[in-house]
Amino acid sequence: MGFCVTNIWNPQNSICVFPWPSLYAKLREYRPDIVHIFTPTIIGYWLFPYIRSLGIPIYASHHVDMVYYLTKYLPHRLNFGNLPGKAL
Repeated sequence: MGFCVTNIWNPQNSICVFPWPSLYAKLREYRPDIVHIFTPTIIGYWLFPYIRSLGIPIYASHHVDMVYYLTKYLPHRLNFGNLPGKAL
């Protein structure tokens, strides 16, 4: 899929930071009706413009508890109080 590196915050996981050229070729050849990018982080930076240039709609979604991660990694800077989505 692409060049991936170990996630420094979660070593069991990797983060793809740059797609291989073969992924571009497959998208151009297959021409899907829509592309779903799951948790569009760094790799989305490279893929979004290319997919748009092909005229393919993009659906991007984050499947994480953002309040949990923000308070875990930036606890001294953020105070979410009693937000309904706050992780326990």
